[in-house]
Amino acid sequence: MGVGAAYTAIRGDLDEIDPGPGFLVFLENKFKVPPHLAAQGQEYRLQLSYQRTEHHASTLLPNGEVINNALHLGMKFCFLADQPTRPYLIVGFGYHILDIEAGAINLVKLYGLGYNFGAGVDYYLNPSNSIGAGLTYQLIHYNEAAVQGSRDTLGNGPDGSHIGLILTGAYHFY
Repeated sequence: MGVGAAYTAIRGDLDEIDPGPGFLVFLENKFKVPPHLAAQGQEYRLQLSYQRTEHHASTLLPNGEVINNALHLGMKFCFLADQPTRPYLIVGFGYHILDIEAGAINLVKLYGLGYNFGAGVDYYLNPSNSIGAGLTYQLIHYNEAAVQGSRDTLGNGPDGSHIGLILTGAYHFY
């Protein structure tokens, strides 16, 4: 389990939204793969994470704020698992909610599914504790919107991609 800091830029059809900081929390479960199926020095982990970032959107509207909430499920492929420095790749999917507000007024919420890709490195301080850094890319299609509480399907909703930097700290139960 771990926590981290995130900094995300929203691109695609929503690129008027400024990059913003946030946090993430995650759980990982290490898979025990039979030796004849696993590559030498590799480790596989299933990761469930929640990430929240806050953004300014003053070019869209005065006092515009955007809150991005995302729940991700991914498979993490760790290399050099027998070393303290362990590079990794992660692929998965996620559910995203983009909450667009003006002052204290909630204007619209966009809902969508997306694909997640990432790469990074974890450094193990000891067998139970690690710190890490990574880059993430999320490709999202927002297919539903809620305006003043009324939720509806969007025929051709906006596409968004999120590019992010994460810094993490984790405790590993063994």
